[in-house]
Amino acid sequence: LLKDKSINDTISWNNKGDAFIIKNSEKFRKILPNWFRTNNYSSFLRQLNMHGSHKTKNKEGLEKYKLE
Repeated sequence: LLKDKSINDTISWNNKGDAFIIKNSEKFRKILPNWFRTNNYSSFLRQLNMHGSHKTKNKEGLEKYKLE
């Protein structure tokens, strides 16, 4: 998913490459079923949390997720 340059305006790695940023959550919700079995954004976020991901916000206020 994060290797697909065509959706960099929606989701991409941060500058350090240790977290990803969802830049456009509405657009991400639409492409979610193309990559995952769920089309439910909340379920996707729960899965991230179950795997140790932590949500923060970057300088621009966008959602950032980092596995720890």
